Amino acid sequence: MAARAPPAVDVTVVITTSPIPSCPSTALLAATARSLALCSRGALQEARVIVVCDGFNIAGAAEAVPQPRPPQSKFKWGSVLPADAQSYRDYVQRLQAAAKGCEAKATAPATCAQARCAQRPPTAAAGLGTQRTHHYLDVALFQSRPRARPTFLGAPFSWVDVLVLPSHHGFAGAVQAAVRKVSTEFVLVVQHDWLFQGAGFDVAAAMRAMSADTRLKYVAAQSLATGQVAPC
Repeated sequence: MAARAPPAVDVTVVITTSPIPSCPSTALLAATARSLALCSRGALQEARVIVVCDGFNIAGAAEAVPQPRPPQSKFKWGSVLPADAQSYRDYVQRLQAAAKGCEAKATAPATCAQARCAQRPPTAAAGLGTQRTHHYLDVALFQSRPRARPTFLGAPFSWVDVLVLPSHHGFAGAVQAAVRKVSTEFVLVVQHDWLFQGAGFDVAAAMRAMSADTRLKYVAAQSLATGQVAPC
């Protein structure tokens, strides 16, 4: 497959994900991606998106001494039981399939229907006693069919890569692994369970502000819980 052109906008979206109880369902990440697309007001539609899937450890596998209680999945620490590990593998495969479907739509050329040459029913020519068959071309079938808009889990993103880490890195390590794949000046980091509310986060304005003042290195979206804290 031909190499992709550079991103149309100078920002890369990094979405971190890891094993959670709802795997293999992609509903949570899909909701987050759609909320991000909504709040960004279309500014990220042509941005590259990297979904980085953190690795995991099998719960109890590294314990040499038998424990009094059977091991349990501790999702926050990346330690999961074999059944949850398999659910996460299935989840990652679904993400990869969604990304491939998005790429196929983004690179497919617009199609044009074939012209159809048909025959009119025989009609009597004026003033003549014979019948003639007239050929005509259905020119309406030459109208171009628009290319399907690329989507990833229902979100209007046209370039999505899924980065699968072979071992557990944690949030910071996963972000670092994804940033190594970034070629843009700006990076927007989103966790898979942080949904944006409304359309109040202006990504384009944030990038303009950071470009205008080089001292501004980081812009954070305020959480609802933080917004409820009374000012000092």
